[in-house]
Amino acid sequence: MFSFMIQKVARIPLTGVVLPALLLLAQPAAAQDKVNEAQTLNQRGLQLYQQGNLPLALDSFKGARDADPRNAEYPNNMGICYLQMGQLDKARESFGAAIKLRPELALYRLNVGLVALREGDLPAAAKAFEEATSRDNKNYEAFFHLGLARYQNREFDKATKAWEKAVKLR
Repeated sequence: MFSFMIQKVARIPLTGVVLPALLLLAQPAAAQDKVNEAQTLNQRGLQLYQQGNLPLALDSFKGARDADPRNAEYPNNMGICYLQMGQLDKARESFGAAIKLRPELALYRLNVGLVALREGDLPAAAKAFEEATSRDNKNYEAFFHLGLARYQNREFDKATKAWEKAVKLR
């Protein structure tokens, strides 16, 4: 009877049934492997960033983004490297990618404001910092930098209000 079962099973076209099922079973594990790879690359990038090796840190963050393109932290980390290296267009692009993935987070808008501040685009900087404070009204850095942008734009009353809020948060 056992050999009969083997003969019967052998006649079933395996490629139409079993292979798709195997692919479905393999996808979650493969996806988790990519997430794990991305986390490892991100950790390595953070270590390299702390050591001051921005080009290698950037490469690690790019690898993390490529392995897990749905995680906003990785393009944000790339943007920080680009900002530190003075590549402001690439920094803005990376922060924009992070915002698309997680529009509710204030941090990424804060970083866009830092790019604009570095470029001397004070209205754009203030707008980005205001967007950050509207998403997180307890973000000290967003209020501090909003005050700085307003002050540099000679909007002293608005700068004072932003700084007062920052001091209360500190």
